[in-house]
Amino acid sequence: MSLERAGILAQIAGMVVLLKRFLNFVVKITLSLRKFRITGNLKFLKELELRKLPAYLISIIQRK
Repeated sequence: MSLERAGILAQIAGMVVLLKRFLNFVVKITLSLRKFRITGNLKFLKELELRKLPAYLISIIQRK
């Protein structure tokens, strides 16, 4: 019984880590886009162009 619970907790922890990474990525993109729209500074637009999708997100997307 306790091994099952430990397994479930490990899965939940893994999901939380992936969710945190994904949301961090989305927030960074959103903030860069907002800064570009407010200031019109091309520096923020270039930051958006140079960002690549992290490997863990690519692997999640390709699973489906």
